[in-house]
Amino acid sequence: MNTKQFFISIALIMCIPFVSNAQLYVDSLGIVQVGKYQQDIYENVADYMKDTTFTLNVKSTSNSTNGRIAIGDAGNRYFMNVSVGELLDGDDSDKLWLHGKIGICYTTGNRAQDTIFHYEPDLIDNFYFNSNVYATNISVASDSRFKTDITPLESSLQTLTSLSPVSYKLLPRSGNGDLDDVPTAGLSEKELRNLEFFRNLQKNKKPDGPHFGFIAQEVKEIYPELVHTDKDGYMYIDYIGMIPLLVNAIGELNTQIEELKAENSELNQAVVNAQAPAVGNNQPSQIADDFLRNALYQNHPNPFTSSTTISMSLRSEVADAVLYIFDMQGSLLKTIPVNNRGNVSVTIDGGELNAGMYIYSLVADGNEVASKRMILTK
Repeated sequence: MNTKQFFISIALIMCIPFVSNAQLYVDSLGIVQVGKYQQDIYENVADYMKDTTFTLNVKSTSNSTNGRIAIGDAGNRYFMNVSVGELLDGDDSDKLWLHGKIGICYTTGNRAQDTIFHYEPDLIDNFYFNSNVYATNISVASDSRFKTDITPLESSLQTLTSLSPVSYKLLPRSGNGDLDDVPTAGLSEKELRNLEFFRNLQKNKKPDGPHFGFIAQEVKEIYPELVHTDKDGYMYIDYIGMIPLLVNAIGELNTQIEELKAENSELNQAVVNAQAPAVGNNQPSQIADDFLRNALYQNHPNPFTSSTTISMSLRSEVADAVLYIFDMQGSLLKTIPVNNRGNVSVTIDGGELNAGMYIYSLVADGNEVASKRMILTK
């Protein structure tokens, strides 16, 4: 074989697709298949529907898993430590599977402080976001069919008002307690590195705020059901669970307001009756009597020709009350005992007096309440 023939042979070999034991194949479109080789992945697919952006197509011959890519040390055959693939949910699930044996982190970089959210089942037990979360809507399971032992809430106004709302700033922690307190005994080298990663996350997170809320320890004393404690003893408040209590408290407050409005209306009417008594309303109610004062009002009409009415109010404890009528020289013309209490009125007949100006006075238990003038015309 001469040199020319040798290079032609090499070129031909290089043009042959890689199908080594059906593990790797690069087709003419540049699509890479790893796993079981499929001669034409676009068989029976219309040209306009072909997506040639796929540069790597991972398929699996296993009956237990779909195709996936293992990253880092692979672990055993069936349970990869870290992998990306298609979730097994039938033959072809079209669901992305992100697998992390001891947790998952979403970051904007390779530093601890770049972590956006993370889940560490062995260290934290919960899914944590290290940033504010915005959503169009968040719904909580609340269908009656999900529930049992349903009981209406009783009084919550007094207990809620005993809580002390505060403003605060969060300390530099990722929201999962102080990882400096996590025991390291028995942790592997990999687990220690992972723990250090999140310690750095806490130390680099700056305080933010102000925020508004409650102190979990205080809430736990009143509503222990609303406070959850993680395995390290750090407490978290279920603020959504407080909403029904707030609504119930508003209902209680509204009932109290309506009762006060009704009572206030009655009191206002009692004051009006006491200050400007109606003719013939002689018996004060208990509420009216509490606000009633001994008083003498201007006669009406004034001046008058045929008759006039003199109104007055007397408290129930007054034992003796008398209305006196004097002329302008101070001579007593008429003495009228007042036997009723509350809002009282007395009618003066103009025919019993001569035209002129008179003074009338109310005396209760020997004390003058007031004196006023009236004019009689003929």
